[in-house]
Amino acid sequence: MPPKKNNKGRPKKKNSGETGKPKEEMTQLQKQEAQTAAFEQKNKLYDVTIKKKDKAKREARIAEAIKLDKERNVAKWEMMVKHFNK
Repeated sequence: MPPKKNNKGRPKKKNSGETGKPKEEMTQLQKQEAQTAAFEQKNKLYDVTIKKKDKAKREARIAEAIKLDKERNVAKWEMMVKHFNK
């Protein structure tokens, strides 16, 4: 049977990883370890992004609180100045 052709009429290339050797089967334990490692890696990335988002929210909240506090202090001092300048 001739090799399959791609849509341009040329024969398909083999994948660079294909060598014609039979693949070694992974044992059930190896598969499970690989899945666990991938899951942990994904969780780490997820945790980092959540922490970054939380940190940004916290910093924004703190900045807002500082701004409001300054406004309150200015208003308080203005009231005191008005009171004592009567």
